[in-house]
Amino acid sequence: MKLNKKVAKYFDRKGTGEITVYDFIIRLLGYISFTLVILATLAWIYYNYLI
Repeated sequence: MKLNKKVAKYFDRKGTGEITVYDFIIRLLGYISFTLVILATLAWIYYNYLI
């Protein structure tokens, strides 16, 4: 899979510029889950300490 160079630098493991669909999906799921963990942590802090 060929991606734009700006986007490819976040997903390219080998530095070749060619990204497999597997790598893309695994990295995308990782980024999404990391974002959800951060948001859940912020929500927990908000509801426990600021209300």
